[in-house]
Amino acid sequence: MSDDLKIEKNVKVPEGRKRSEKYFPWLEMTLGDSFTVTGKVQATSARGSFLRYQRMDLIPKDWIVVQRRVESTENTYRLWIGIKKDH
Repeated sequence: MSDDLKIEKNVKVPEGRKRSEKYFPWLEMTLGDSFTVTGKVQATSARGSFLRYQRMDLIPKDWIVVQRRVESTENTYRLWIGIKKDH
């Protein structure tokens, strides 16, 4: 073992970052609800956070995200919660 590494006991683990909760309101939404974001990167990030919540079983598996560019804008996107067509 390296002499440079010192074992420390009883150091608390900091709270995990809840970045997507801070930015995207998925857990507060229901079918048909929507919000807008500016930029393709934000839209991609929002979709990714939705999928993470689904993997954690916090959002129903038959829900989907529908994304469309807002008319008469270049870089604003609206994201809705929808349901899979086979339901």
